[in-house]
Amino acid sequence: MYSEGIPFLTRKAYADSVKVWFGARKSSELQQAAVKVTVQTENLVLLDQKSIFKLNLKDNQVASYNHAVSFIFKKEASDWMIIHGQESWNNN
Repeated sequence: MYSEGIPFLTRKAYADSVKVWFGARKSSELQQAAVKVTVQTENLVLLDQKSIFKLNLKDNQVASYNHAVSFIFKKEASDWMIIHGQESWNNN
């Protein structure tokens, strides 16, 4: 997973960073989400999403970001798994 150009090479590293990011929030909301799914092969799918990401922070500030994320899903024996992801955002 790449987030704002930072590579997270393990699931744990990315999960730990998400816990920190969400730790400062009271709530968050996706607004105006536009999702596009492109089937590459029967076992690979690309998902692109852009949205407005509104954050209500514990310090009572509100932040709003343009957010884009892409995931590549691969069909495995047990389920569809994310094998690559990228996200970025900027102030709205």
